[in-house]
Amino acid sequence: MPLLEQRSVNELARRRHATRFCVITAKYIPWDPIGAMPDDRKDGRLMLLWEGDRPVIGRWDNGRKGWEAPEGMHLFEEITYWADINSPE
Repeated sequence: MPLLEQRSVNELARRRHATRFCVITAKYIPWDPIGAMPDDRKDGRLMLLWEGDRPVIGRWDNGRKGWEAPEGMHLFEEITYWADINSPE
């Protein structure tokens, strides 16, 4: 099917089901200052962290005494806030 026709079909499908679309919202993230983090969170679990001006996923590296990226294992330098990672409820 040519691209123009496919767009038309997709637009018709979207209009036909427009009443079924909903906006997905996320719960408010309760950020806490990193200094207020309980020691039990430094057990290697993944945490939501705020570094500089962006959110990151990281975990505590007890050997290096710092927060690291789980994939690249580089240490984060400016962690200022934290939040638990919770499932959507």
